[in-house]
Amino acid sequence: NPAGASLWASFQAGNEGIAVWRILDASGRSIRTGRTNTLDGTNQVEIPLDVEAGSYLIEFADERGESLGHARFVRR
Repeated sequence: NPAGASLWASFQAGNEGIAVWRILDASGRSIRTGRTNTLDGTNQVEIPLDVEAGSYLIEFADERGESLGHARFVRR
């Protein structure tokens, strides 16, 4: 799953609204955040990766802060 200049991520949302994403580094520090519009069902978003090479975690949450999913990835 090595990612290059951007990361494509998919997640499920229960309704239309806003999802908040954040990228955490290996020590758990939040290093990037953003927002995206959601539709009911499967959503896919492209996130530019202006981070250094390494291992990261991306998390998605709805506007209420409820988790929509998370995944680990490697930036090459």
